Amino acid sequence: MSTTKAVIPGSFDPITYGHIDIIDRSADRFD
Repeated sequence: MSTTKAVIPGSFDPITYGHIDIIDRSADRFD
């Protein structure tokens, strides 16, 4: 089984709840 990885580039300084939400929702689509 192969794994799928995602890279989420960006300037996360400071990280916000919006950034965390996008990362959490995107992580559901990848291993």
